[in-house]
Amino acid sequence: MYEQCSGTACGPVGCQSQMGSCPCQYQDSCQSPTTCSCGCGASENCKGGDLLDTVTCAKKSLLKDKIKERLEKKMGKKLDAIADLAVEMLMSKYEMKKVKMTKKMEMMEKMKKAMGE
Repeated sequence: MYEQCSGTACGPVGCQSQMGSCPCQYQDSCQSPTTCSCGCGASENCKGGDLLDTVTCAKKSLLKDKIKERLEKKMGKKLDAIADLAVEMLMSKYEMKKVKMTKKMEMMEKMKKAMGE
């Protein structure tokens, strides 16, 4: 009865509900016959159109930017240190995988030689 708008599986008009429709650019799904998931991922009534959704998204985006600025001022150095550590941990993990794969390949070669292949 109601279309699903997930990924690229949108219908020609979008996600229909009793309150209106979600244009396919949102690529969310109708969660019930009366609401759509429109705009910034929040479940809202679709009545009101894209302009209000755009304004709401802009407000949320602006607030997010302001919060980022405050966090950078108050916690920037600490967050930089945490980010550096996280990157170091990831690189270490990759290095361990590389060493493990090299040892595995060496063992496979030894096994082949032992089996006479």
